[in-house]
Amino acid sequence: FPVTICSSNVTGGAVCGSGIVNLSATCSTGQTVQWYSSQTSTSVLTTGTSYAPSITATTTYFVGCRDNTTTCETATGTRQGVIGTVNPIPSAPSANNVVGDSRCESGVVTLTASCTTGQTVEWYSSQSSMSVLTTGTSYSPSLTSTTSYYVGCRDNTTNCITSTGSRREVTGVVNPNLPAPSSSSVQDGAVCGSGVVNLSAVCSSGQTVQWYASQASTSVLTTGTSYAPSITATTIYYVGCRDNTTGCVTTTGSRQEVRGVVNTIPSAPSAGNVSNNSR
Repeated sequence: FPVTICSSNVTGGAVCGSGIVNLSATCSTGQTVQWYSSQTSTSVLTTGTSYAPSITATTTYFVGCRDNTTTCETATGTRQGVIGTVNPIPSAPSANNVVGDSRCESGVVTLTASCTTGQTVEWYSSQSSMSVLTTGTSYSPSLTSTTSYYVGCRDNTTNCITSTGSRREVTGVVNPNLPAPSSSSVQDGAVCGSGVVNLSAVCSSGQTVQWYASQASTSVLTTGTSYAPSITATTIYYVGCRDNTTGCVTTTGSRQEVRGVVNTIPSAPSAGNVSNNSR
């Protein structure tokens, strides 16, 4: 008599990319499960309730039952299919889908990445790390130095993830703030009474001089190597440097002083101090 196996008694398996899948099937008591590569094959791959083949593509196997007493077995053409599924490994986000960030000195940077619809971004500290730092399209770590992170994608249905070694790098850059011009790189100016004073300062190549009214002010009076304010009393100005590439500047409190001096105009001699001479 034919020995059959129903679909509720078999369980397929899945793997990401390629590898071993765990398949299972059960027959009635007193019967042995037999695994085949097709409905018609007479070559038994293995026997038993489980089969763990290594596959590189989705593959269907077929199971039948053999009665341990009569040796009768499931007829060819009526075996139950059991599927070993190979799910694709998600690619990392493309270069166009990641955005790094930069800042001046230590602090928080905001990094972003996006995967395909139906996938979740996972952030790692290295290409090989298996510890997920966080998930989602943005990550805002606090940095003290330039640091690279790595993003991969996880399929929300299959749970397959981007392979280690093929994640996308996303970099948070920490640029240094700039020193002020040295005292030898600034020139004070002076005027008699009141009027325009000519002050000057020089930063390094690739930097722009910025002039301020105080050490703490964030309002730039002017930029450039020279400044010619009109003053009525001795006044101190402060200069810092801005990097033309990074935009980083000299920090408040460390700017260099540049002094505009108003010198007193001497008075004319008093009437008592002059004398006429006649003859």
